[in-house]
Amino acid sequence: MTKDELDTLLDRDETLNEQDYSDVQDWISSNYNGFSEDEWNAYFDKLLKKFDKENNKICADLIKKYVKEFHNTCPRKFVLYLKMIEACAYVCVKSKDEDSFVKYVQEYMYNVIAQITPNAINHNMDYYSFRGVTDYSIKEIVDEEISFAHPRSFNDPLDTLFNWWIEEEIKHLDQKGLHEQEFILLLKKMSEHIKMRCLIGTVKKDNGNYVDVEVDDLPVLMWSHYANSHKGMCIRYHFKENFFKDYSIDNSKELLFIIPAKYSDAIKVERKEKDFMANALLLKSKDWEYENEKRMIFYSQNLADGEKVPNEFPTIKCEGAIKSIYLGVRCSDADRRKVEKAIGDKNIRLYKMVIDSDKPTRLKAKRIG
Repeated sequence: MTKDELDTLLDRDETLNEQDYSDVQDWISSNYNGFSEDEWNAYFDKLLKKFDKENNKICADLIKKYVKEFHNTCPRKFVLYLKMIEACAYVCVKSKDEDSFVKYVQEYMYNVIAQITPNAINHNMDYYSFRGVTDYSIKEIVDEEISFAHPRSFNDPLDTLFNWWIEEEIKHLDQKGLHEQEFILLLKKMSEHIKMRCLIGTVKKDNGNYVDVEVDDLPVLMWSHYANSHKGMCIRYHFKENFFKDYSIDNSKELLFIIPAKYSDAIKVERKEKDFMANALLLKSKDWEYENEKRMIFYSQNLADGEKVPNEFPTIKCEGAIKSIYLGVRCSDADRRKVEKAIGDKNIRLYKMVIDSDKPTRLKAKRIG
């Protein structure tokens, strides 16, 4: 079969038989390595149009094979792949293949988050986390773990915009087709498995070189907002490269990465936009820009099957990542002893924040213990 014959076959109005679909599969399998992205897209649209007319299992299976070949050949062509996955979910709804529908929505969520990982910064700097001294934060020090939470527990009700977007979509479900209704509802369930940890990480220029900032350089407001009004602590982390989980097309399907928050008051969140998930997960009002936040995002496709109840506050081992702990200027002696006991014989330095006598509107760290 030639390319012209293939185009003629896919463009004709008549229903294709099993041999026709076999010929299409054979031609594509023999020639896809030379496809441009536009050609991948064009043939996918032709196959999808055929399915819309015929709604048969042979065509549905061919579409799924085609999408798999595309992903294996072009693993980071996220925009086109996301379009294909959503279309496959539509095919599954129309052909009443519920199990495959769930898998395609899983794949969509994983890849729409993975789409933002090229901007990850991960292990390139130290990171700070302001905490109260609680049983949970003490346990994290003892066990050398870092915890995550769903964004709904954040102090900003507009964070993340994904939460707002999905609720707005659900309000208008009756205006959508059956496929999109089911897609949105399952996407909401899977979004419960998106977990985050808010950190501060930044660098400054010193004698022409970029170096990590010290805790003294961080906004004093952070102690008030996130460390129990200076009664809590700030933990300094430096993560090893192998701590993170990068994008993969194999069975691991876990993402763990750090990425800067975005600050703007004038960006829309629309799923058809290329930057949809970057805006949905990272965008905050410019009022928060002073925080210079870096987001650690954790997502496991294998957990997000639409049925499993997500762990509200999952933890991940980070042995050796905690380098220092800074106690707030109002931290009590009792809480200091809790932190000292949690540190034990670990190689973690302990400091107490004090008012800087040279700059009495600032704090500085003093080594203790």
